[in-house]
Amino acid sequence: MSVLSGLGVVSKRIKLIDEKTNYPGDSIQKVFEYARAEWGERIDWEQGVMIIFTDTNGYLDKTIYRKINDLSEIESLIKPFRGKKKLIIIRNLIRGTHYPGRKEEEMIRRIAKANNLYDYLIINKQYYFSAKAQGMTN
Repeated sequence: MSVLSGLGVVSKRIKLIDEKTNYPGDSIQKVFEYARAEWGERIDWEQGVMIIFTDTNGYLDKTIYRKINDLSEIESLIKPFRGKKKLIIIRNLIRGTHYPGRKEEEMIRRIAKANNLYDYLIINKQYYFSAKAQGMTN
């Protein structure tokens, strides 16, 4: 499973989750910068999913990027991390939709719960446009 390199000690300094809002702050853009550096032009935001795991304190722990055909494939990406992480952030742009709809969100919620992930967040259209503005989408 590919993981972004060079995130070891440095990653502990990247606080992704604001305790007051439980949403990522501007630091999420740092993750996109790491992703671009690692994956480069291989990133296809139209058929890819970016899964960002944080530790229990909300700091960046691990980032995975995969091209997938269906949301059900997310479960196979999550399973190795069963019960280990507090938060999962899914950046999902499948089949040209820039963020998951209600049905997809419910599926992700079920997958996260079934795999004992305590919390999760879907990065929404706001972050899509932020990434696009930085030249990170096609």
